[in-house]
Amino acid sequence: MKISIVCAFEDEIKLLTGKMSEVKSSIICGIPITSGKIGGHEINLCIGGIGKSNAAATTQFNISALGCDALLNIGLAGNCSSLPLGGAVVASKLVYHDYNMEWARESAPFVTYFTPDKRLVAAAKAVLDKLGTPYIDGVVATGEQFIQDSAVKADIVARTDCKCVEMEGAAFAHIAQKCGVPFAVIKVMSDNADEAGHDDFSQTISVGGYCDLSSRVIYELVKSL
Repeated sequence: MKISIVCAFEDEIKLLTGKMSEVKSSIICGIPITSGKIGGHEINLCIGGIGKSNAAATTQFNISALGCDALLNIGLAGNCSSLPLGGAVVASKLVYHDYNMEWARESAPFVTYFTPDKRLVAAAKAVLDKLGTPYIDGVVATGEQFIQDSAVKADIVARTDCKCVEMEGAAFAHIAQKCGVPFAVIKVMSDNADEAGHDDFSQTISVGGYCDLSSRVIYELVKSL
């Protein structure tokens, strides 16, 4: 199977490259790509950049140019649930919180939310159980905004019933579902999307623990497929 893994930035998944064989690196269309193998699968690890446009473009590239059979998106997100930081949300649905989803339904894939592949979701949950990582499944809400305001978070939760907020997942899911490629989205909680959000996120990146978890989750997930 040819599996593409899309992340916003290298820290979220950098340890995975050390677990790949036959590793090659390249930059195509401005996208840093590390290719290799894990458990017999061909892997393309792509650092797409922050935001919806970057996520959508990188996802389409993986489908159209690299011909992937499955897509995985993992990264950090702001917590909108009772999960502890370092816990994970496995997306059951993905929506934009800064775009009218009724408008999204007017073009392919003609839906008001995007739905991950059930088999990949089940495999992701099994891996999180194996690693002893607390997780829930639920809605992931995406928008062009780093949330660090409790009132803004409360408004997004009220409108979307989301369990976390971030900046790429729905755009990734939108293109994957539009093109008919199975996908899953896993988000690790790096902050609580409140007034301390920026400091918590910055500490997460500097310490690296939650990013290390992202790499372990994807490695075990790919091996299990």
